[in-house]
Amino acid sequence: MLRLSAANRAVDRAARSRFVDLSARFGLASRGVIHLVMGALGLRLALGHGGRALGTRDAIFALYRIGTLPLVMVAVGLFGYGLWRVVQTVADTEGKGRSPSGLLVRFGFLLNGCFYFGLVPLAVQLAIGAHTDPRDPTRDTTRALMTLPGGALAVGLLGALLIYSCIAQILEAARAGFAEDFAGSRMSRLGLAAWIAVGRIGIGARAIVFAIMGAWLIRAALDRAPSRAKSLGESFLYLREQPFGPYLFGAVSVGILAFAAFCFVYARERRVAPVRGVDDKTNGRTILA
Repeated sequence: MLRLSAANRAVDRAARSRFVDLSARFGLASRGVIHLVMGALGLRLALGHGGRALGTRDAIFALYRIGTLPLVMVAVGLFGYGLWRVVQTVADTEGKGRSPSGLLVRFGFLLNGCFYFGLVPLAVQLAIGAHTDPRDPTRDTTRALMTLPGGALAVGLLGALLIYSCIAQILEAARAGFAEDFAGSRMSRLGLAAWIAVGRIGIGARAIVFAIMGAWLIRAALDRAPSRAKSLGESFLYLREQPFGPYLFGAVSVGILAFAAFCFVYARERRVAPVRGVDDKTNGRTILA
């Protein structure tokens, strides 16, 4: 028991450390850069200036074309972001508790961190000039999972979990539940209200794209056809194929840009230190990606 208490205190000290605080803030800003690239190139395509919409992996390639320094800085930031999400999961810094709903939210933090951790090796490979496959690994990963016993079920559950997360994010955006993360912010009331509105738009737009990706994972699982799985960039482009597609695609691109702007403000103003008091009945957000 004493060892457990000592370990808990060590984890709590780490969660409150300056290093984790800076990692979280730099990571949130780096996530903003990734979505800034996605939204800008999506809007460029929506306005008829060519190019193509991008997913997070493709945004890394776009940053590489800009220069090695911004690529390395974003890679360091994404590593810090992933580290912060792991700390959130282990130390329960958001006070989600150990109830089933709380554990699900904490698992979502972990998956979210792993998602961005997955971009770091790609950025490092590009930065050092190593050979890098430009193809998105979504279909190959789906195919590999489906070769395993119960793999199709796992892919379908992953898609369902992604859609569940997106619905939770949209509901969270609608009620502005994330406003509590700005506790202690030095912004004026009017400024805070404005950025909460921007966050609502951005979170909702981003959730739409990830929900499409989740739906195609479910379709791939039901048809046992890995080729039906779509990457994030392909899910973004899928919007253009719908009725009023160019307008819908343009609106979501603007929403992704709003999310990028929100990330930059969030990086500066968000409460990172652990909340005090954990309620096992707490219902929290599920943000996977």
